[in-house]
Amino acid sequence: MTLRFGRAPLSYLAGVCLGVAFGGCADSSPVIHPLPAALADLERLATAVISPDTVPPPTMGRDAATRWVAMRRAILDARPGVIIGALEGDGPDVLSSWNLASLGRAGELYVLDAMAARVVVFDSVGGVTTWFGRVGDGPMELRDPTDFVVAQDSILILHDGGIKVFERGSSGYELQATLDLDADLVLASSFCRAGASIFLNADGSAATIRALRPGEAPNRFGQGYEYGSADARNALSRGSVGCMDGVVVYGSQYLPALYGYTPSGELVWSAILSDHLQGYLLQHPNAIRFPTPPRDALKSIEKGPDRYVLLAYSRRYDQTRTITRTYLVDAATGEGALLEQSERRQDILAVHGTRLVRWLPGEYPRLRIWHMDPTTLPMPGP
Repeated sequence: MTLRFGRAPLSYLAGVCLGVAFGGCADSSPVIHPLPAALADLERLATAVISPDTVPPPTMGRDAATRWVAMRRAILDARPGVIIGALEGDGPDVLSSWNLASLGRAGELYVLDAMAARVVVFDSVGGVTTWFGRVGDGPMELRDPTDFVVAQDSILILHDGGIKVFERGSSGYELQATLDLDADLVLASSFCRAGASIFLNADGSAATIRALRPGEAPNRFGQGYEYGSADARNALSRGSVGCMDGVVVYGSQYLPALYGYTPSGELVWSAILSDHLQGYLLQHPNAIRFPTPPRDALKSIEKGPDRYVLLAYSRRYDQTRTITRTYLVDAATGEGALLEQSERRQDILAVHGTRLVRWLPGEYPRLRIWHMDPTTLPMPGP
């Protein structure tokens, strides 16, 4: 396959050392990452392509392509439902500007308001049924929460180098357990749960995923960026993790790479975004300069309907213009294409059955439930 990646302006690259790919450079010269050899490896090893178009890639089989088209149409044709969040007051239904969401089987909506450090549970018509949490270090308090998982009557929250497990009781949620994380996981920003195992994005290029299972030694797997200093390798190995049906998906934050693994860590597929707008990192002798615009960055990996994955990328052109590009990808193969593109904040935060949650564009942070027509959904794939 032949892919084209966005490149930094010539003025940005002028005078920058290209490191080992071009024979080395003076000690005072910065090195630009990712190296051309690293991008070439991603392209060479990819087993699937994620297309920039709103049609399936030509490598996708006929039946799979037909299902993909039907699923995309079902998502985009979803009808609007109840609006979540109040416009004024100081109650738990007044949301901050950074929220994560999860849909329950009985129609409820769980929202992690990360700035307020609390979880709010809404019923199917938008009313608050319960809530807990605030900023702090106490048993029912949270410090810088970044992700959460809802599993039946449990809510697991990743925050400040650990995971808190809350169980629903007769009077609401109560702290059940606290899991402290090792040093290489203190910067973990995303996690997911499959069965009894928890999967987190690990800090380090040697293994990008850490699997934790009660009573067993931690399992490390996944391959990160292997060039340059430790800071450069760690910066370009970071990403997000998501659990699908039988597949653990890992996406690189700054590279055009996506991987699907079995829960035990075996690589099933690797995919590459063919329209990735590559940002470049500068490795100085004593500092790292992170990618600056123009560049793409992975925002989230969400479990979509059926066996699909929803990937949201932030495409930042400059200090004033940013768009979101969302891709619909088959979790079984890694193949997919563009679902939609928007300059307004309408990201899909969660999907369950025929319901999905989006941001509601506007001045105040609110969410909206949308309903897909079950008669338009494709039959489950093999």
